[in-house]
Amino acid sequence: HGDASFSCSVASEESSVIGSFAARLRAANIPVPVVSCGSTPAAACFDGWSNPPVTEIHPGNYVFYDRQQAHIGSCTLDEVACTVLTRVVATYPKQRRLLIDA
Repeated sequence: HGDASFSCSVASEESSVIGSFAARLRAANIPVPVVSCGSTPAAACFDGWSNPPVTEIHPGNYVFYDRQQAHIGSCTLDEVACTVLTRVVATYPKQRRLLIDA
């Protein structure tokens, strides 16, 4: 998917553009059995996927969500499927790493 599809309005445009491209290929007698696009944020807010031309979507972690999706507004923290509570037991600043106990 295009990174810009992290927006509902862009998701609609992406569906339309990809569908138009598929139509042009078909007009040139090139088979296009699957028209695929999407992202987690787009799947969360755009309901036009069920209408042609899109035949398949790739919603990423849509069924689980995560903190990043909550941060950009695709879901609330209450909708994140699971979380892990852990402690940072060591830090390695030169390597930009943390050691956790989970």
